[in-house]
Amino acid sequence: MQSISLKITSLIFILLFLESFSFAKQINAEKKNFLWEIKSNTTKAYLLGSIHLGKETMYPLDTVIENRFNECDNLVVETNVKGTEALGLAASIDMMYGADSTVKDELSEFRYEKLKEIASYCSLPSILLNKVRLGYSLIFLQLKKLNDMGYAPNYGIDLHFLNKAEGKKVLELESAESQISLMNSLIEAADTSIIDLEYFKTGIETMDSLVYAWQNGDIEFLEELLSSESAVLSIGGDEMSFKLNDERNFQMLEIIEKYLESNEKYFIIVGAAHLVGENGLINLLREKNKYFIKQL
Repeated sequence: MQSISLKITSLIFILLFLESFSFAKQINAEKKNFLWEIKSNTTKAYLLGSIHLGKETMYPLDTVIENRFNECDNLVVETNVKGTEALGLAASIDMMYGADSTVKDELSEFRYEKLKEIASYCSLPSILLNKVRLGYSLIFLQLKKLNDMGYAPNYGIDLHFLNKAEGKKVLELESAESQISLMNSLIEAADTSIIDLEYFKTGIETMDSLVYAWQNGDIEFLEELLSSESAVLSIGGDEMSFKLNDERNFQMLEIIEKYLESNEKYFIIVGAAHLVGENGLINLLREKNKYFIKQL
Protein backbone atom coordinates (compact mmCIF):
# COMPACT_ATOMS: atom_id res chain seq x y z
CA MET A 1 0.00 0.00 0.00
CA GLN A 2 2.82 2.41 0.87
CA SER A 3 4.54 1.77 -2.48
CA ILE A 4 1.32 2.55 -4.37
CA SER A 5 0.85 5.76 -2.39
CA LEU A 6 4.42 6.75 -3.21
CA LYS A 7 3.76 5.97 -6.87
CA ILE A 8 0.72 8.23 -7.21
CA THR A 9 2.36 11.02 -5.18
CA SER A 10 5.43 10.85 -7.39
CA LEU A 11 3.23 11.12 -10.49
CA ILE A 12 1.32 14.12 -9.17
CA PHE A 13 4.64 15.77 -8.37
CA ILE A 14 5.29 15.97 -12.13
CA LEU A 15 2.72 18.76 -12.41
CA LEU A 16 5.13 21.06 -10.65
CA PHE A 17 8.51 19.55 -11.47
CA LEU A 18 8.13 19.42 -15.27
CA GLU A 19 7.83 23.21 -15.20
CA SER A 20 10.94 23.75 -13.11
CA PHE A 21 13.71 23.90 -15.72
CA SER A 22 15.18 27.39 -15.35
CA PHE A 23 17.86 29.30 -13.53
CA ALA A 24 18.66 30.44 -10.00
CA LYS A 25 17.81 33.98 -8.91
CA GLN A 26 18.46 36.23 -5.95
CA ILE A 27 15.65 35.66 -3.44
CA ASN A 28 13.83 38.59 -1.89
CA ALA A 29 15.09 39.45 1.57
CA GLU A 30 11.61 39.93 3.06
CA LYS A 31 10.36 36.65 4.49
CA LYS A 32 6.83 35.67 3.57
CA ASN A 33 5.06 32.39 3.08
CA PHE A 34 3.48 30.99 -0.06
CA LEU A 35 0.21 31.38 1.81
CA TRP A 36 -2.69 33.76 1.24
CA GLU A 37 -5.69 34.63 3.39
CA ILE A 38 -8.88 35.02 1.34
CA LYS A 39 -11.82 36.72 3.11
CA SER A 40 -15.36 36.79 1.78
CA ASN A 41 -18.49 38.26 3.37
CA THR A 42 -19.24 34.98 5.11
CA THR A 43 -15.95 33.23 5.83
CA LYS A 44 -12.24 33.04 5.22
CA ALA A 45 -10.02 30.51 3.49
CA TYR A 46 -6.28 30.02 3.29
CA LEU A 47 -4.63 29.22 -0.01
CA LEU A 48 -1.23 27.52 0.26
CA GLY A 49 1.07 26.83 -2.67
CA SER A 50 2.56 23.36 -2.43
CA ILE A 51 5.78 21.68 -3.40
CA HIS A 52 4.82 18.06 -3.97
CA LEU A 53 8.32 16.74 -3.35
CA GLY A 54 10.01 18.08 -0.25
CA LYS A 55 13.03 17.77 1.99
CA GLU A 56 13.27 17.01 5.69
CA THR A 57 15.04 20.34 6.22
CA MET A 58 11.85 22.16 5.13
CA TYR A 59 10.34 21.22 8.49
CA PRO A 60 9.06 22.38 10.85
CA LEU A 61 6.99 24.71 8.71
CA ASP A 62 6.44 28.32 9.73
CA THR A 63 3.99 28.52 12.65
CA VAL A 64 1.91 30.96 10.58
CA ILE A 65 1.11 28.10 8.18
CA GLU A 66 0.51 25.50 10.86
CA ASN A 67 -1.72 27.80 12.95
CA ARG A 68 -3.92 28.66 9.96
CA PHE A 69 -4.31 24.97 9.20
CA ASN A 70 -5.34 24.27 12.79
CA GLU A 71 -8.14 26.83 12.74
CA CYS A 72 -9.82 25.39 9.64
CA ASP A 73 -12.63 22.84 9.51
CA ASN A 74 -11.74 21.53 6.07
CA LEU A 75 -8.59 20.53 4.21
CA VAL A 76 -8.81 20.90 0.43
CA VAL A 77 -6.20 19.34 -1.87
CA GLU A 78 -5.92 18.89 -5.63
CA THR A 79 -6.30 15.12 -5.19
CA ASN A 80 -6.24 13.07 -2.03
CA VAL A 81 -3.22 10.86 -2.76
CA LYS A 82 -4.11 8.75 0.27
CA GLY A 83 -7.65 8.14 -0.95
CA THR A 84 -9.03 4.84 -2.21
CA GLU A 85 -9.61 6.11 -5.77
CA ALA A 86 -6.06 7.43 -6.15
CA LEU A 87 -4.49 4.25 -4.80
CA GLY A 88 -6.62 2.04 -7.03
CA LEU A 89 -5.86 4.02 -10.18
CA ALA A 90 -2.14 4.15 -9.39
CA ALA A 91 -2.05 0.38 -9.16
CA SER A 92 -3.55 0.12 -12.66
CA ILE A 93 -1.11 2.44 -14.46
CA ASP A 94 0.84 0.65 -17.17
CA MET A 95 4.36 2.06 -17.18
CA MET A 96 5.99 -0.75 -19.13
CA TYR A 97 6.31 -1.53 -22.82
CA GLY A 98 4.53 -4.62 -24.01
CA ALA A 99 5.79 -7.57 -26.05
CA ASP A 100 9.22 -6.92 -27.59
CA SER A 101 9.06 -3.10 -27.51
CA THR A 102 11.70 -1.08 -25.65
CA VAL A 103 12.60 2.56 -25.13
CA LYS A 104 15.09 2.21 -28.00
CA ASP A 105 12.15 2.06 -30.40
CA GLU A 106 11.21 5.66 -29.53
CA LEU A 107 14.68 7.17 -29.70
CA SER A 108 17.38 7.72 -32.26
CA GLU A 109 20.73 6.16 -31.45
CA PHE A 110 22.00 9.63 -30.52
CA ARG A 111 19.16 10.28 -28.05
CA TYR A 112 19.43 6.80 -26.57
CA GLU A 113 23.08 7.50 -25.78
CA LYS A 114 21.98 10.76 -24.15
CA LEU A 115 19.47 8.82 -22.03
CA LYS A 116 22.28 6.47 -20.96
CA GLU A 117 24.38 9.50 -19.94
CA ILE A 118 21.54 10.75 -17.74
CA ALA A 119 21.11 7.30 -16.21
CA SER A 120 24.82 7.17 -15.40
CA TYR A 121 24.62 10.64 -13.81
CA CYS A 122 21.78 9.28 -11.65
CA SER A 123 23.82 6.18 -10.74
CA LEU A 124 21.22 3.94 -12.38
CA PRO A 125 22.08 1.18 -14.90
CA SER A 126 20.43 2.20 -18.18
CA ILE A 127 19.41 -1.39 -18.87
CA LEU A 128 16.81 -1.03 -16.11
CA LEU A 129 15.01 1.58 -18.22
CA ASN A 130 14.77 -0.36 -21.47
CA LYS A 131 11.29 -1.73 -20.75
CA VAL A 132 9.96 1.41 -19.04
CA ARG A 133 7.94 3.77 -21.23
CA LEU A 134 10.01 6.80 -22.17
CA GLY A 135 8.05 9.44 -20.25
CA TYR A 136 8.13 7.38 -17.08
CA SER A 137 11.85 6.68 -17.56
CA LEU A 138 12.53 10.42 -17.44
CA ILE A 139 10.35 10.78 -14.34
CA PHE A 140 12.10 7.94 -12.54
CA LEU A 141 15.50 9.44 -13.35
CA GLN A 142 14.43 12.83 -11.99
CA LEU A 143 13.03 11.27 -8.84
CA LYS A 144 16.09 9.08 -8.35
CA LYS A 145 18.49 12.04 -8.52
CA LEU A 146 16.32 14.24 -6.34
CA ASN A 147 15.90 11.42 -3.84
CA ASP A 148 19.69 11.19 -3.63
CA MET A 149 19.64 14.91 -2.78
CA GLY A 150 17.20 14.32 0.06
CA TYR A 151 13.92 15.07 -1.72
CA ALA A 152 11.00 12.67 -1.33
CA PRO A 153 7.19 12.69 -1.79
CA ASN A 154 6.84 11.85 1.89
CA TYR A 155 8.11 15.36 2.66
CA GLY A 156 5.71 17.00 0.21
CA ILE A 157 3.46 19.72 1.61
CA ASP A 158 0.29 17.90 0.56
CA LEU A 159 1.16 14.71 2.41
CA HIS A 160 2.33 16.63 5.46
CA PHE A 161 -1.15 18.08 5.96
CA LEU A 162 -3.05 15.00 4.81
CA ASN A 163 -1.24 13.09 7.54
CA LYS A 164 -2.44 15.68 10.08
CA ALA A 165 -6.03 15.90 8.84
CA GLU A 166 -7.66 13.67 11.44
CA GLY A 167 -10.90 15.31 12.54
CA LYS A 168 -11.08 17.49 9.43
CA LYS A 169 -13.09 16.93 6.28
CA VAL A 170 -10.79 16.27 3.30
CA LEU A 171 -12.08 17.65 -0.01
CA GLU A 172 -10.69 17.43 -3.54
CA LEU A 173 -10.51 20.01 -6.32
CA GLU A 174 -9.88 17.33 -8.94
CA SER A 175 -10.35 13.59 -9.27
CA ALA A 176 -7.39 11.22 -9.32
CA GLU A 177 -8.64 9.99 -12.69
CA SER A 178 -8.44 13.48 -14.24
CA GLN A 179 -4.93 14.07 -12.90
CA ILE A 180 -3.64 10.75 -14.19
CA SER A 181 -5.23 11.44 -17.57
CA LEU A 182 -3.49 14.81 -17.67
CA MET A 183 -0.15 13.30 -16.72
CA ASN A 184 -0.49 10.68 -19.43
CA SER A 185 -1.03 13.54 -21.89
CA LEU A 186 2.17 15.17 -20.67
CA ILE A 187 4.09 11.94 -21.03
CA GLU A 188 2.82 11.38 -24.57
CA ALA A 189 3.80 14.96 -25.46
CA ALA A 190 7.37 14.57 -24.17
CA ASP A 191 9.88 16.18 -26.53
CA THR A 192 12.85 13.86 -27.08
CA SER A 193 15.08 16.86 -27.78
CA ILE A 194 15.13 17.61 -24.03
CA ILE A 195 16.86 14.28 -23.39
CA ASP A 196 20.22 15.86 -22.73
CA LEU A 197 22.44 15.67 -19.65
CA GLU A 198 23.10 19.41 -19.34
CA TYR A 199 19.42 20.20 -19.69
CA PHE A 200 18.60 17.53 -17.12
CA LYS A 201 21.18 18.95 -14.69
CA THR A 202 19.71 22.45 -15.03
CA GLY A 203 16.32 21.23 -13.86
CA ILE A 204 17.77 19.24 -10.98
CA GLU A 205 20.02 22.04 -9.79
CA THR A 206 17.09 24.49 -9.83
CA MET A 207 15.18 22.52 -7.22
CA ASP A 208 16.98 23.95 -4.20
CA SER A 209 16.38 27.50 -5.45
CA LEU A 210 12.74 26.66 -6.10
CA VAL A 211 12.28 25.44 -2.53
CA TYR A 212 14.10 28.49 -1.16
CA ALA A 213 11.79 30.74 -3.19
CA TRP A 214 8.76 28.86 -1.83
CA GLN A 215 9.99 29.25 1.74
CA ASN A 216 10.25 33.01 1.18
CA GLY A 217 6.96 33.43 -0.69
CA ASP A 218 8.79 34.85 -3.71
CA ILE A 219 6.09 35.16 -6.37
CA GLU A 220 8.26 37.01 -8.88
CA PHE A 221 10.86 34.26 -8.89
CA LEU A 222 8.32 31.52 -9.53
CA GLU A 223 6.60 33.53 -12.26
CA GLU A 224 9.93 34.14 -13.97
CA LEU A 225 10.87 30.49 -13.68
CA LEU A 226 7.60 29.12 -15.05
CA SER A 227 7.34 31.60 -17.91
CA SER A 228 10.84 30.92 -19.24
CA GLU A 229 11.08 29.41 -22.71
CA SER A 230 12.77 26.27 -21.41
CA ALA A 231 9.98 25.69 -18.87
CA VAL A 232 7.26 25.99 -21.51
CA LEU A 233 9.11 23.71 -23.94
CA SER A 234 9.72 21.10 -21.25
CA ILE A 235 5.98 20.49 -20.85
CA GLY A 236 5.10 20.40 -24.54
CA GLY A 237 4.72 24.07 -25.51
CA ASP A 238 2.15 26.81 -24.93
CA GLU A 239 -0.89 24.62 -25.59
CA MET A 240 0.14 22.02 -23.02
CA SER A 241 1.16 24.77 -20.59
CA PHE A 242 -2.36 26.22 -20.83
CA LYS A 243 -3.87 22.78 -20.27
CA LEU A 244 -1.58 22.06 -17.33
CA ASN A 245 -2.13 25.32 -15.46
CA ASP A 246 -4.57 27.90 -16.81
CA GLU A 247 -7.40 25.57 -17.80
CA ARG A 248 -7.29 23.82 -14.45
CA ASN A 249 -7.09 27.15 -12.59
CA PHE A 250 -10.42 28.25 -14.06
CA GLN A 251 -11.99 24.98 -12.94
CA MET A 252 -10.49 25.22 -9.45
CA LEU A 253 -11.64 28.82 -9.14
CA GLU A 254 -15.30 27.82 -9.48
CA ILE A 255 -14.99 25.32 -6.63
CA ILE A 256 -13.03 27.68 -4.37
CA GLU A 257 -15.64 30.41 -4.83
CA LYS A 258 -18.32 28.00 -3.65
CA TYR A 259 -16.30 27.39 -0.50
CA LEU A 260 -16.09 31.14 0.04
CA GLU A 261 -19.89 31.36 0.00
CA SER A 262 -20.17 29.06 3.02
CA ASN A 263 -19.67 29.69 6.74
CA GLU A 264 -16.88 27.15 7.19
CA LYS A 265 -13.15 27.72 7.02
CA TYR A 266 -11.04 26.02 4.37
CA PHE A 267 -7.32 25.34 4.16
CA ILE A 268 -6.67 24.88 0.43
CA ILE A 269 -3.45 23.40 -0.95
CA VAL A 270 -2.55 23.49 -4.67
CA GLY A 271 0.72 23.29 -6.54
CA ALA A 272 2.56 26.60 -6.20
CA ALA A 273 2.47 27.06 -9.99
CA HIS A 274 -1.32 27.45 -9.82
CA LEU A 275 -1.06 30.60 -7.71
CA VAL A 276 1.15 32.79 -9.89
CA GLY A 277 0.78 34.57 -13.23
CA GLU A 278 -2.04 36.38 -14.99
CA ASN A 279 -4.27 33.30 -14.88
CA GLY A 280 -3.04 32.16 -11.48
CA LEU A 281 -5.61 31.68 -8.73
CA ILE A 282 -4.48 34.69 -6.70
CA ASN A 283 -4.92 37.07 -9.62
CA LEU A 284 -8.20 35.43 -10.71
CA LEU A 285 -9.61 35.89 -7.21
CA ARG A 286 -8.43 39.51 -7.09
CA GLU A 287 -10.16 40.23 -10.39
CA LYS A 288 -13.48 39.31 -8.79
CA ASN A 289 -13.20 42.48 -6.66
CA LYS A 290 -15.14 40.93 -3.81
CA TYR A 291 -12.49 39.33 -1.61
CA PHE A 292 -9.90 40.68 0.81
CA ILE A 293 -6.62 38.96 -0.10
CA LYS A 294 -3.43 39.11 1.90
CA GLN A 295 -0.16 37.21 1.68
CA LEU A 296 0.92 35.97 5.09
